[in-house]
Amino acid sequence: MKNVFNKLEFNQIRHFFEILQSSKDLNYEYIKYRYNNVATNFKNVFKFFKSLKLIESKDKQLISNIKIKKEIINYDDFLKKYILESIFTKTNPIREYVLEYLNNFKLENDIYKYKPKTSDRLRNSNLRNLLIELDLIGYNSLENSYFILEKYLILFLKIKEKNKISQKNLDYIINRKYKLGLLAEYRIIEYEKNRLAYAKQLLNEIQHVALTNVNAGYDILSWDYLKNSSFSLPRYIEVKAVTDTNYSFYWTNNEYEVAKKEKDRYFLYLLPVINNNFFNINDLKIIQNPIFLISNKNKNWNKKVEKYHIWKKI
Repeated sequence: MKNVFNKLEFNQIRHFFEILQSSKDLNYEYIKYRYNNVATNFKNVFKFFKSLKLIESKDKQLISNIKIKKEIINYDDFLKKYILESIFTKTNPIREYVLEYLNNFKLENDIYKYKPKTSDRLRNSNLRNLLIELDLIGYNSLENSYFILEKYLILFLKIKEKNKISQKNLDYIINRKYKLGLLAEYRIIEYEKNRLAYAKQLLNEIQHVALTNVNAGYDILSWDYLKNSSFSLPRYIEVKAVTDTNYSFYWTNNEYEVAKKEKDRYFLYLLPVINNNFFNINDLKIIQNPIFLISNKNKNWNKKVEKYHIWKKI
């Protein structure tokens, strides 16, 4: 199965996927013709999809086993996740080869990382490069090592535990997410101090509320200084460490209620995570009075109810 990954790229997978989805005629020669007009490496892309059982072939006619919803908001993000789940959650010839490579990643200083020998680096280069494109692993140029990205950490741990996450790894996930959230909050405190550099009297008034009150509904109390009136207003900041693709985050009912109460004084700070413990402050998104995110009139953000709290009437 190693040869399937020879020069295989996400862009090629994307083109083949789109052609399958848009073609009414799934004749092998026709699909091949359309694909070769826009991309290369058809042979391995075809073998890749067939190995994952996403397609079947019979008498030069292809049968697509791809079942998705018609509307996809973030196409690349969806497709990367779809491919990774197809590799790991279904029995297929590719799975064991990929697992063999991922078993090299060991926990070290809160990060699953792998520093291969030169021979191993070359031998697995095609697979490694595709997994980087799929956002499963990242590269640390300072250490010359590879690491599992936060985005698919739970998927990776499920694979290691054969879909049964041990208490040890569950504790690791919880601690990791807590640590990441804490680091994000510290980074925002630093950001706020820079923002308020013109009002030095307020710097000592910035409070890391989350350290003392986990039920406050926000993480940081900062300020807005009105220069003309020498008056300051509180800025209640809830920090979310997010991916740099779709800025997905979870919002608790308590946070929502506090936001509803504080209105324009409540802010969501969505801070993208890069390379595990590092943040992209330049792409920070600040949302003031974020209640509109829940509204059905909101067309720029998706939302989904994950669970309900139900209790008996008394």
